[in-house]
Amino acid sequence: MELPRAWKVAAADLIKRDEQGRVVAVNLDVRNPTAIEVEAHREPQEILATVVAKERQMLAILDEVGALLAEQVRA
Repeated sequence: MELPRAWKVAAADLIKRDEQGRVVAVNLDVRNPTAIEVEAHREPQEILATVVAKERQMLAILDEVGALLAEQVRA
């Protein structure tokens, strides 16, 4: 049974033998023959910009929490 993440490969396609028939190498790095597209990765600059924006949001929330705590202490 073949699935998107599991497929059949003939053993003969994986094993390399020498002239005497001895196994000299086994290649288990067979790519998925049914894979349609390669996953697109975001650019590092885009990832960094997203992280910085999220960090700024978190800092703003922490500032709000700090202000609320300071008000409670004064009260």
